Amino acid sequence: MTSFDQASAERRRFPALDPEPPPPPWWRRLVIPAAVLVLAAAVVAVLQLRPFWPAARGPAGAAGNSAGLAGLAGRIVAVTAAGGLALSGPDGRHVTRAMGNVGEMVTAAPDNRSLALLNGQVIIVRHGPTLALGRSSVPLSSETTTAWPDPFADHERAIVMLLDFGAQSQSSSNPISVDSLATGRAVSLGAGDQVAGDPQAPGAFVSVAAPAAPSAVAVQGTADSEIVLRDAGRPPVLLATAGALNSDLGCARGLPASLEPAPSPSGNEVAVAVRPEGAPSLGSWS
Repeated sequence: MTSFDQASAERRRFPALDPEPPPPPWWRRLVIPAAVLVLAAAVVAVLQLRPFWPAARGPAGAAGNSAGLAGLAGRIVAVTAAGGLALSGPDGRHVTRAMGNVGEMVTAAPDNRSLALLNGQVIIVRHGPTLALGRSSVPLSSETTTAWPDPFADHERAIVMLLDFGAQSQSSSNPISVDSLATGRAVSLGAGDQVAGDPQAPGAFVSVAAPAAPSAVAVQGTADSEIVLRDAGRPPVLLATAGALNSDLGCARGLPASLEPAPSPSGNEVAVAVRPEGAPSLGSWS
């Protein structure tokens, strides 16, 4: 055997390197991600079902909730199904009838010390607390209603009334006035669509109805053009236009929309519910 043959034989006898193992099956590569997803789904299910566990719904859970509320002071004022007012403790016990036949549309003042009925009558929440009819010189009429759900104005010294001829829905031609609870003096604030009292002054936040367009598609409620602040004895202040609010919310500026103001208890800010055509209710702050 020649030296070349011997070298070739030695090279053949030398152990070869192990070849690269074949890749694992595709299903094995998905085992770990699938396990993570299953674990996450289990955690979410546990968190969602926890409030409905028997321990939370049973007597033990109820007793725990009552114990947590036992130290709270004050009373809860609620409207009953029959349209009356009832008082109870913070834990829902010791329910007593406080007043009947007030209707379902009752709203509280920002300071929670008085309530307004739809006809403009005021109920005072006294210490204790108990309920009593408050002194109000606002004329009561079947043709007027309060600007529900935010009628109080001027630090609860006035109330915003709407001349709606007995209809509960507000319209673009709805005359608005702010009435003093002490004297009954009414100051006209023009007309508008959706109305809310100004907590800081005798006035109201008003949505102004847009001119009717023959080609406009009907929207939920009346299409509005702007939100203005109208206070007695002061020039009106433009707060926002429907086009600007639509643009802020990512909608077309010219899209018809209804605007509903909701001032904060202090009156320093006002939230506006924007209902564009074909879209759910959206919110914006001014």
